[in-house]
Amino acid sequence: MAEFVRAQIFGTTFEITSRYTDLQPVGMGAFGLVCSAKDQLTSQAVAVKKIMKPFSTPVLSKRTYRELKLLKHLRHENVISLSDIFISPLEDIYFVTELLGTDLHRLLTSRPLEKQFIQYFLYQILRGLKYVHSAGVVHRDLKPSNILVNENCDLKICDFGLARIQDPQMTGYVSTRYYRAPEIMLTWQKYDVEVDIWSAGCIFAEMLEGKPLFPGKDHVNQFSIITELLGTPPDDVIQTIGSENTLRFVQSLPKRERQPLSNKFKNADPLAIDLLEKMLVFDPRLRVRAGDALAHEYLAPYHDPSDEPVAEEKFDWSFNDADLPVDQWKVMIGPEIESWFGVGDGADPAAENDWSFLPFMALSDGAHASTQDFSYFTLRRRATGTSPPTSVFGISCTRQMDANELLNKPPDVTRSTVQKAIVVVADSPQLFGQLREKLSMVTGAWFAQKDFTDVDILKRFQESLAKNLQDTEDDQYLGLSLRELIHEYKHQTLVLFKCCLLQPKMLFFGSRCERLCMLQFALVSLIPGLLRRLQDAADPEFDSYEKNLVMPTSLKTSDRNSLLSYMGLPLQLFGKGALFGPYTPLQQLDVLADYGTKSYIVGSTNSLLLQQKDRYSDILVNLDETTINITSSSLRTALVLSAADRRWIDFLSTTVHETWDENNPSRPKTMGYMGSEEFIRLQFEEYLLAFLSSVKYHLYLSHSPPLPTIEGDPTVDFNPDFIHNWCQTSNFALFDSHTDSDLFDIVEPRHPTAGNLSFEDIQRRLALQIQTLHLDDRLATSKEALNKHLATGHKKVSTAFSNLWADIEAMREAQRKRAEIASFGSIRASSNTGEPSSENAPSAQRFAARAPDLTAAQASVQAAGQKAGAYISSWGAWASERRKGWAKGSPNASSENVAAGVTSPTKLAKWNSGIGGKRIREEKGGDGIGRLDA
Repeated sequence: MAEFVRAQIFGTTFEITSRYTDLQPVGMGAFGLVCSAKDQLTSQAVAVKKIMKPFSTPVLSKRTYRELKLLKHLRHENVISLSDIFISPLEDIYFVTELLGTDLHRLLTSRPLEKQFIQYFLYQILRGLKYVHSAGVVHRDLKPSNILVNENCDLKICDFGLARIQDPQMTGYVSTRYYRAPEIMLTWQKYDVEVDIWSAGCIFAEMLEGKPLFPGKDHVNQFSIITELLGTPPDDVIQTIGSENTLRFVQSLPKRERQPLSNKFKNADPLAIDLLEKMLVFDPRLRVRAGDALAHEYLAPYHDPSDEPVAEEKFDWSFNDADLPVDQWKVMIGPEIESWFGVGDGADPAAENDWSFLPFMALSDGAHASTQDFSYFTLRRRATGTSPPTSVFGISCTRQMDANELLNKPPDVTRSTVQKAIVVVADSPQLFGQLREKLSMVTGAWFAQKDFTDVDILKRFQESLAKNLQDTEDDQYLGLSLRELIHEYKHQTLVLFKCCLLQPKMLFFGSRCERLCMLQFALVSLIPGLLRRLQDAADPEFDSYEKNLVMPTSLKTSDRNSLLSYMGLPLQLFGKGALFGPYTPLQQLDVLADYGTKSYIVGSTNSLLLQQKDRYSDILVNLDETTINITSSSLRTALVLSAADRRWIDFLSTTVHETWDENNPSRPKTMGYMGSEEFIRLQFEEYLLAFLSSVKYHLYLSHSPPLPTIEGDPTVDFNPDFIHNWCQTSNFALFDSHTDSDLFDIVEPRHPTAGNLSFEDIQRRLALQIQTLHLDDRLATSKEALNKHLATGHKKVSTAFSNLWADIEAMREAQRKRAEIASFGSIRASSNTGEPSSENAPSAQRFAARAPDLTAAQASVQAAGQKAGAYISSWGAWASERRKGWAKGSPNASSENVAAGVTSPTKLAKWNSGIGGKRIREEKGGDGIGRLDA
């Protein structure tokens, strides 16, 4: 039996045979991590690809099996070859292939290619495609990064994970956009090997020009760029489009003539241009085939028909017999998803909506480490004849059990542990709150049967969902308890909330999938109404909310929903270019990295993403370490909490701490309103309304004089950098264009705890530090001394300022007396002469007009400030030293990412309408509209 050795690569365990040593990471694809290694038997360098969780789902098993069979079947000099395969004790699959030094993408981005290299590379690509196509295989994902090159310029095509049989009906969601053929882009679905020729033509053009030929930002832009160069498709080609929507789109485009490629590639060989013209043709029926392209005059220096073989036989797509031991591949037999309940006979929603990643979403990375875990995710539902494309939401419950405990053990179960998930797909995530416990009980009961062939309980569960789950307009909040959120993250809770409004790329990481998802839902739920408006959350290309949004024209103050709607809520964080994926598997990395994806809130349980956090995130929230890492400097500046912000969030933190109950964290130990979930939620609602009103007044000041009833610019208390950044977001643009310009007539434009830093704020912040460090428990004697020093420091500072003003008053009194004496002397002299004294009068006037000399006062102020600063600094240093020893894992460990002041809460007076603006007349008394009070 082979000896296996474990190694950690990018946080991923590689469990390989001792035959392969010196593992070094090379790259990560959607379905596996690749490392270079040394083969001890042959002493040659090889590539080892780990297929992650190959047996966790039927779809991944099928994909792994398909790629394995293709690599074993396709034996050609220009196709990557398989040299070894093994299954580790952890039941992971490893493919071992030859190692090539680089890929074509890296070559193209490093330097321009010389003509002879372009010619030789294109010849090898077409030579490989001729062989692959002759085997009845369409690669479907040909791009520079899937073309490997060694130091001898030998080229090999790799990554056949998306390869398919030449099928009349195929999905359009294949290949990278830049290299995607029009027939795929326009959802013709009926396509063949010609799609690979188009991709090869795009690669050929990129080698000639040094950059992508059709760098579209999205599908529409991509097709528009193609027509600008190649002209409008011929009518006979347009008529073959099967989708009515696509047909209308193409027909709506302006007519364009095909541009000669010689104008685009002025320095290229005319023969190269001629071949490229034949490869980039709209009509796939007229597109040159690989064999004919090899015979083109441009490739004559390399063309040799006797050395351009075809496959001896077609690839067997039936998968009836595998070339591997039966016991290794039994678990690969089976459908992608075992069963659907609640759909029509023969219906397969996964196939109809291209939910190929659904199994990866349902079975999260690391789920095997828990007896039970939940995953929450978003899915894209395609348009139907009666409804537009939209987002749907999934919740899965995963459990596992010992295979030996099964009463009815199917022959395909060969693993020691059986892991399955039950998934519910719904239109709204609000239902998941009442659904979770039911799903948990049903999953547990199904596993308790110890017979997975009996699915009657699952059928009855699905039937009960439609009857018992009622989707009402009432708020049903989903997510982590807000009390737990504030207790764990304290002031950083407000940092995360404000960060969501700025729409950066937010990545949440944690080993527990359910808690990971619940934290994200908790933050999203703090924006009133947003949980009910997530129809665009699953796809960055969705934008139905904005298209259907209508600006409110009336306000009913007795109706909370009317008020929130009039104030522009919910702020839409997930519109065009945005994505929400509470759990996002590695298979969706391409979506995160896509040009059209500008912002997202996503979660992952795979530590591989931690190694690439700079690429995939502006801010990383690590739940396992309770840390927040802001990698964007501009975002870090914008998220600095103002003094008023810190006063507000410190008030909430103190309230939660004082009412905390370890046995029941979700409820205050007083069982009262203060510190409850509803209390916290209304505080955030009040904060958000005040923020929106303040921004509207800030915009008002840009073109109108300030109102006498409002002091200054209220946005200063929210951090001007934050205001500036928020005004650049898409949710601000939507808010500003669909709300009244005088919202500050409705809600007072003032931070809920506005004001500057005070000594009481410092005391409160020190008290919070003591609570965080548990100093009152650990240092009972030091606590008394600390209070004494605190009081002494307060007294010293107060005394210093009192003495300062006493000195100033004494100086002013002395100056006043001297002025009176001088004035009296001047009057006497003038009375003796009958006219003013020419010598004394100016002197007296100058003395009387001179401002008090405050040099001594300034010195006193500086001395007092130094004393106070030294006191605070010394205490801060002392607390910092204690924190290192006593507060391991404290959420404040990451506080260097956000600077803040210290503030305390104040009570606001009610705000009445009528501040220099319009009145809103509807169902109210006429004496003003009252502010919501928490």
